Order: sequence, then C-alpha cells, then structure tokens
Amino acid sequence: MITAIDKETLTFLGKKKLTFNQFAMCLLLYHKDVAGVIQYTAEVGYLTGGTILNTQGKEINELDDLIERGIVQYVFRDKSDAQSLDNYSVTEKFTKGFMDRYKDAAEEFWKQYPDTFFIQGEEKRIARAVDYDEYAEKYIKIITYDFNRHLIMMNNIKVQLQKSRYALMGIIKYITSRPYENQEENVTKRSRSY
Repeated sequence: MITAIDKETLTFLGKKKLTFNQFAMCLLLYHKDVAGVIQYTAEVGYLTGGTILNTQGKEINELDDLIERGIVQYVFRDKSDAQSLDNYSVTEKFTKGFMDRYKDAAEEFWKQYPDTFFIQGEEKRIARAVDYDEYAEKYIKIITYDFNRHLIMMNNIKVQLQKSRYALMGIIKYITSRPYENQEENVTKRSRSY
C-alpha cells in the first residue's frame, strides 16, 4: 500500500510526465505482481487508462502514451488481443532513476548491517548468510512506495550498533519483521493528537 509519496518520487513523476495511474501500472509491471495485475484488471477492466494529451498535444490513452514514449513495451499478444497488463513490461526508462535508488538503499542497508549475531548469547552466527540478490529483492519490496521506511531501518541499525556491534538476528528475519511499523504507528498517533 502506498502510504506516502516523497519529494524524489514527485520529482520523478514530473520529469517523466507520468500520471499516478501510469505510475501504478509501471510499478505493477516492474514487480511482476501477478495478484496485483489480476486485481487491477478485474476491478478496472482491460487496461487503457484515461485519456491524456501526448507530447504532440493529441489525445491518447495512458497505456499507449507509455508505449509511445518507450517507458512500457509490448511483450506478447494473447488470443483475445486484449489490453491486459501482463502483456507488457517496463523498460529501463522507468527503472533507471527511480528503481535504482531502491537498489542503492538495499546496498546501503546491507553494508550497515552487522556481520554477526548470537543465539541465546552464546552461539555466534553470520547475520548476512544469505544470497545478496534474494536479500535485495525482499528489502526493495519492503521499502518500495515509502522511502522513509529505509531511513527508519537505517536509523534502527545505527542505534543498535551504538549499543552493540552485533545484530539482533539474521538480516532477512530482521527486514521481514518490519521494524519500521511501530515507528510509523507512533508518528501517526502523535500527528492525530494535535
């Protein structure tokens, strides 16, 4: 769920001249979110999007605009020739500059996370004993749509390192435990009390 849109995302949308609907389409395609695609096409119908003005000032639907500008490419045509989201994929024009920052964030967190942790205070384990690509994919999925989650997680690890040079658990277990949720909830409660 998108809970916040940061300045970098808004800047990206402005530079690429993407509507929010186009942005949602691209994110579904990028993540190959089959369940999301099925839900989107079931609730919205075949994908054409709303009508917008293209770079020449001509009315065009949002999907055709993405294809025309090379942000989305046609992968295959199904038997019904329907415009279904799973017939398309995003190009580097979408991923470069937007999704790259999430890859950089995953790498930053990986480098910051402690090397080892202890089980019951005795048995030393390697905290990053996992395939980096598997870790990065999970990390990006967790922080995508809200870059503040990355900042919260980085802060949590810095605080932990000030207390001890060891991790609390393995890196995958840590990121999938969603340590940012309590802090997001506390921020929401504080903002409601004003």
